Amino acid sequence: MKNLTRLEIRNNNELLWNKDDYTKNIENFFQWFVGFSDAESSFFIQPVLNSKGVVNRFSFKFGIELHIDDRAVLEFILSKLEIGNFRISNDKILVSIAKM
Repeated sequence: MKNLTRLEIRNNNELLWNKDDYTKNIENFFQWFVGFSDAESSFFIQPVLNSKGVVNRFSFKFGIELHIDDRAVLEFILSKLEIGNFRISNDKILVSIAKM
């Protein structure tokens, strides 16, 4: 979560946003995301070979693949996580996170 220094935003003394609302909403998102990713995501562990063909490390990747019609859901997830990218292949869209 980003470090938020302003505690609230007001317009003509009307409260438009406050840090507590953001914190509550992001916690709700994380709870929803846990359930969503349990049903729709995959976690990949891939060995990486050095120049001699020997495994010297592993690559870790988290991914979610959905139909292109669900693109808005994946863009929403990326906007909240602030990490990852997506690519489109035929009628599928894949979100992946390989580095943090």
